[in-house]
Amino acid sequence: MRNGFIALPTLFITALFVFSPLSPTHLFAAVIQPGDLLISEIMADPDKVNDSMGEWFEIFNASGQTFDLNGLRLHDDGSDSHNISHGSPLIIAPGQYFIFGRNGDSGTNGGYTADYVYSGFLLANTVDEIVLSQASTEIVRLNYTSTAAGISTELTSTSPFPPTFSDYSKTPNTLQYGLGDIGTPGASGSTALVATPAPSAGILMGTTLLGFIVWQWRTARRDHSGNPSTRAIASTVSH
Repeated sequence: MRNGFIALPTLFITALFVFSPLSPTHLFAAVIQPGDLLISEIMADPDKVNDSMGEWFEIFNASGQTFDLNGLRLHDDGSDSHNISHGSPLIIAPGQYFIFGRNGDSGTNGGYTADYVYSGFLLANTVDEIVLSQASTEIVRLNYTSTAAGISTELTSTSPFPPTFSDYSKTPNTLQYGLGDIGTPGASGSTALVATPAPSAGILMGTTLLGFIVWQWRTARRDHSGNPSTRAIASTVSH
C-alpha cells in the first residue's frame, strides 16, 4: 500500500496537467513585480468621440511570465481609483498588449476593442498619473504632462529603465484606428516593444512534477527508516 501512497498522487497530478481544460497560462500565472508591466500607450484626448466615451490606455507585458491582472488597483495621485475585478482570470501573456478602456462599446468609443473596462478613473488632458498597484506596491507608473487632441502618446524607448514621460512621443499620423484618431490600441506602435523570453509550459510542468516526485521519494525513505510520523500517515492511508 505504501507504493500506492506514492503513486496515486503522482498519477493524479500528471492527469491534472494532461487532461485539465485549463491552459498552462492559467495554471502558472505568476506574481507581478515592479517593472514587469509597461504603460505603452495612452489616449487621453480623443477627437472623434467625447473623452468620456473614448479614453483608453495600453499596457505591455515586458516579462517572460503570464499574469492575472485581477486584484490590481488603478489610480492616480488624486482621488481617482478603481479596483480591477473581472470575475474570471484576466490574463496577460508575455509580449501581449492589453487595453484598459473607459467604454467597452467599439461602436461608440471611437473604434477600439477594450480588454477591460474601468470606472472611477479619468485621464486628464494635461497633467495626470496612471498607476497600477498591488496592495502598497507600485507595479508601474506614468506621470504625463501633456497630450494632443486625437493623437495617442506611445512609448518609444525603454532605456534607461524604467521609462519616464521623456521616453514617450506622439504616435505617427499614419497609424490610425477606428473612426480616424491616431493610435494603435492593442498592437505594436511605431516602436516594437520586446518581452523577456518565457519558459515553456512543458518545462514548468516538468519542474513541478519532478519536485513532487522528489518529495514523495524522500517521504518514502523517511518511512523506511522508521520515522513514526510518516509510518502513521502510511498506516492511515492503508486503512
